[in-house]
Amino acid sequence: MCAPRPPLRLADGRLFVGAYAFTHWWEPWRSSDDAIRADFKRMGELGITVLFLDSQPIQAIDRDWDWLDRGHRIARETGLQILPWLESKGGMSIGQHAKRVEEFVSLPVEMGRRQDGEPANCIIYHEGFRRVMVSYVRKYMHRYAKKGALLQVLWDGEARPVLSLNVEVGWEGVSFDDETNEMFRRWLRGEYGRIGRVNEAWGTSYASFADVDPRDAAVFDYGLERGTPDPPPVADHMRFRAKVIRDAMLRLRKDVLSNYPQLLLAAEVPYVFGDTHPHWMGYRRDNAVLPEIVDWADIIVFRSSGTLSAAEREWCARFEERGVPVILTHRIRTGQGPGRPEVTPDELRFRWAHEAAVFASGFGYYSWNEMVDCHIVANAPGVGAEHMFVLPEQSEELQKRVAIANSAYAAVYDRHQKEVWVQAPR
Repeated sequence: MCAPRPPLRLADGRLFVGAYAFTHWWEPWRSSDDAIRADFKRMGELGITVLFLDSQPIQAIDRDWDWLDRGHRIARETGLQILPWLESKGGMSIGQHAKRVEEFVSLPVEMGRRQDGEPANCIIYHEGFRRVMVSYVRKYMHRYAKKGALLQVLWDGEARPVLSLNVEVGWEGVSFDDETNEMFRRWLRGEYGRIGRVNEAWGTSYASFADVDPRDAAVFDYGLERGTPDPPPVADHMRFRAKVIRDAMLRLRKDVLSNYPQLLLAAEVPYVFGDTHPHWMGYRRDNAVLPEIVDWADIIVFRSSGTLSAAEREWCARFEERGVPVILTHRIRTGQGPGRPEVTPDELRFRWAHEAAVFASGFGYYSWNEMVDCHIVANAPGVGAEHMFVLPEQSEELQKRVAIANSAYAAVYDRHQKEVWVQAPR
């Protein structure tokens, strides 16, 4: 029998129940203040307390903070708090908008190379990425820490602010520039000692470590279909990339906290570790998303593809036992992922709420208006592919399911309900 874990609560005592939301840039949500306000108000009525909101540098640059200002202003008006994603993956947004970001923070950004030699995103371990992120955190905190709707949670009895340094952790495609490739060779020598052991493990015939070239797609085959096992050279290269990401993020964490020692940092992972969804397996390989790359985080936000498997529960438990609260979020519109048991929509919501209470510390959704294929808000007329429309009556039904799940999640912490929940099917 597994007892419910203490829930993560906002500083005002409310349970942490989050939802991914867009208030800018993406149609149909680039809409009026009144529309956003009505959306936020409805979310609060259903028991949602936290907004997960893209807040990357380019979104602050566009219209001189106007988009982000609006989100904070309306969130405050409607009683919601914002957990912002300040960057995408490991510098993807910064890399895509490097020139504008450089002007915004008055700092240079060093760019990497893809495996085929084409330009890649910025290099995550270089000073440029670190200094840009530290500068942006300062700007963001100066603007919203006191006057905005920045998330505040209770942490050891204190109210502490929370933000996330990125959404979808990882370093997409890594960099295959000469410096990074040489770092890999040094790492490989440290792991294997001599090149003969590498050849035995990989089935290769290198004469020396200097011959190892990660740009060789015949050996380092990153073009495999999703769900295909990682070849040994790719598996080792992933471990190296994960170490680079972890070390870079730990250094960034140190610099950020030197300015804001009370700040808590959240990491967002597109799937729960231990998941076997084919999409996750491909993402994991492409972005080197091994568990160690979130070692810098105080809180983990997971997107789930359904009810938790035994392996996923184990990973949630590992983080929780280390004192790192886990937030489990789900798509409401779509159901279970591949290999998950078939259950009715209402039973599924009950199970999600139960798992969040027993195996994690918070609950939420990544489908309020986050993607056109799984959002629960009615489409604006003429926006979105026709087969992906959410009609008003469908939106109403989906919102009822959110209310059911949130009520069930809250019930576990009612002392009269606790015994029932502990013994519920898992």
